Amino acid sequence: MRYLSFRKNSQIIAAGLLLADTNSILDLSHPSCIGLLGHTQPNILDMVKEGLEPISKRIKESLKNDLPYKDAVIKLKDITFCAPIPNPGKIVGAAYNFTDALDERSMPYPKEPVIFIRSGLTTIGPYDPILIPPDVGNVGYEAELAVVMGKQLYMLSPMQ
Repeated sequence: MRYLSFRKNSQIIAAGLLLADTNSILDLSHPSCIGLLGHTQPNILDMVKEGLEPISKRIKESLKNDLPYKDAVIKLKDITFCAPIPNPGKIVGAAYNFTDALDERSMPYPKEPVIFIRSGLTTIGPYDPILIPPDVGNVGYEAELAVVMGKQLYMLSPMQ
């Protein structure tokens, strides 16, 4: 299942589910969808915290019945995508494959991945502009891959 966050009524950010036709979504914040989420709020962060597996099972079972939620279907062209998880707590990154940047600076490659943290305020949606303050120079580009973890993770030190 492909979940997404989108802007509804130009202000509210809601969770949606891309439907099989890939041209429309199921608005999980629609009143007819309340039973699908149980007691979970219709936003991706709360859904991940609660556990996507049971939510996905309920949705999959309900969608077998000729889409009983017709009023909750919205065409993709009528929504504005947001960052997949708007306002995540923090973003933990592991950089290892940035050899081009190191080569440009004649720096050695690290023996282990470099761990870095970014504020959740740095996330944007797929069509949002990237705002660069006028006094910032030498801006490069990167491609990122994000993985959402639904359970608490524990990092082990190399000594353990």
